[in-house]
Amino acid sequence: MGAFADQIAKFAAQTKEQADGVVRETVQEIGQRLIERSPIDTGRFKSNWNYGLETPDRFTSEKTAIRTVNGIEDLPKGAGGFVHYLTNSLPYGPALERGHSKQAPQGMVGITSLEFDAIVAASVLKVQR
Repeated sequence: MGAFADQIAKFAAQTKEQADGVVRETVQEIGQRLIERSPIDTGRFKSNWNYGLETPDRFTSEKTAIRTVNGIEDLPKGAGGFVHYLTNSLPYGPALERGHSKQAPQGMVGITSLEFDAIVAASVLKVQR
């Protein structure tokens, strides 16, 4: 390969690495915001946010003290190009999202989705450092 081709290959690798980093940061931040916004009665709802790669994780648990997204360690380093799911499959989740809890009167998912552009922008800045 010539020098120019080598430069293009290096640029492509760096760009992919940065894009993967932005996706990872974005998924992790969204998951954290969902947990922070989830109402806490027994703690079970907060403890049942799950990460799924390419397919939703519909598992539920009786645990009440988890404050991270279950399975987030499975978020691949090369995260770009995949579909990432953050789910909470407890049956009362839709009611909470519709404001059933005074602790989360405007839900969790809808508010977080409105912040998506800002979350991505912050992820870009974090990865560029």
